[in-house]
Amino acid sequence: GRVISGVVTRYQNLTILPQGIPVTVKSIQMHDDPVEEAESPARVGLSLKGVTPGEIRRGDVICEGDLECVGAELELDFRKNPFHADGYSENQGCLVSVGLQIRAARFLMTDPVVLALEKPVVCRRSDVVTLLRPESKTVRILGSGRMTRLERDHTVR
Repeated sequence: GRVISGVVTRYQNLTILPQGIPVTVKSIQMHDDPVEEAESPARVGLSLKGVTPGEIRRGDVICEGDLECVGAELELDFRKNPFHADGYSENQGCLVSVGLQIRAARFLMTDPVVLALEKPVVCRRSDVVTLLRPESKTVRILGSGRMTRLERDHTVR
């Protein structure tokens, strides 16, 4: 993985989101060498206590404190891609992409754009959210925007 912000240290207690699994960092490797800590931006390998490899999925976030949000519903300051010919309507499906996470969603409202996510997504308000329409015959990117409101399933403190 990679350290996006801050520092990760050995024996630090963190949480895997969106599952909410508490873990402890047993060891850190950078370029196959063991290190005591890694600072952003760094590519790292972490050995974690408290979780099995099968419980971690692509796009999961390991964090400390209330830095990340787990959302079920989000509102976007949305800008439609001018090259996407098709429109969008309430109850229509799409894919939401945030970082490495891709989740199925449907439009609850179109003005403003409010989406209901099938599964939680971990994100910050500053993250850009991209909406995709994979069934489109031409351009598959519907548009993007930043969150203006996020309904939380729970907050990890």
